Amino acid sequence: MLRFTNTERFGVRWYRTLPKDWKLAFEFIWAKCDRAGVWEIEPDLIQFHVQVNFNAASFLKACNTGTDLLPNETADEHVVLLPDSKHLWLVYFCVTCYPKGLKPKTQNAHLDVVASLRRWGLYERVVKQYRAMNLKPEDSPELTGITAEVDAGCEKSFEEFWELYPRKEAKPYALKKWRQAVGPQFAKLLPLILENVQARIDSGQWSDPQFIPHPSTYLNQSRWLDAVVIHGQPKKALTDDDHRGGFRKRA
Repeated sequence: MLRFTNTERFGVRWYRTLPKDWKLAFEFIWAKCDRAGVWEIEPDLIQFHVQVNFNAASFLKACNTGTDLLPNETADEHVVLLPDSKHLWLVYFCVTCYPKGLKPKTQNAHLDVVASLRRWGLYERVVKQYRAMNLKPEDSPELTGITAEVDAGCEKSFEEFWELYPRKEAKPYALKKWRQAVGPQFAKLLPLILENVQARIDSGQWSDPQFIPHPSTYLNQSRWLDAVVIHGQPKKALTDDDHRGGFRKRA
């Protein structure tokens, strides 16, 4: 996934004075967090990728002791621990990655960002950041309701998929991929996905567990667009017409 970063932080004191390990950790978290800047604390993952022994308390203290601010920063705080104590949030991630503001009415990807921010109670804080930049995120009472409804419906539809899918591994990661692959189109895609999964089960194609892809792989690669093999003969794959013209077939 491509994302922006703010190279100006390399010149400010709070970042310059970070120990090397915490610089590596900060950049890793920036690269691996979700689209709203939220990262589930995984010390083993940081250790594996950048060889840093991660301690959240020490990391937070180091990141939040600087006194200088960048032009778009309104508080001397760069990383916060979220209420569940299992996630961190990069305070200026959104205004850096979406410098023209959040536009969920016109950018489907921004729906996930707004949904994540609302889930963690961070949306109003980000709105204040944008207002300090003389930008107003697209928002209204109607949009707020739609966003909350989309988020709840997306999770509920994932649970239906998860109940049917025969290989149940890495559920949180599969949910992440569901949000990315299906997202606000869940009402349209869920029946197609369930039909495809059931067809694979009924055909015997997945009778051997080793041939069942991880659920995240199935979602990430849009496998519901693939043909289903029945007794050695391929069943016709879903066409673009079946998908109402919105999706291409896999090669």
